Amino acid sequence: MELARKLIENNTYDIFIIIDNLWEISIKTALGKLYISNNYSTIINDVTENNIEILPISFDYTVI
Repeated sequence: MELARKLIENNTYDIFIIIDNLWEISIKTALGKLYISNNYSTIINDVTENNIEILPISFDYTVI
């Protein structure tokens, strides 16, 4: 986790997250299987403050 934090805070790299990752975090925190230090609803602030781009998912990504 420390390496990930350093890379995100570095600002040299473009950081992306897929929207379903946020959905999974929401589900896991609601079920008590994942602990995050702040309320989930504030996670968007962390994403935007760290210039993390949220990538959408389209049906085309599911076609093999």
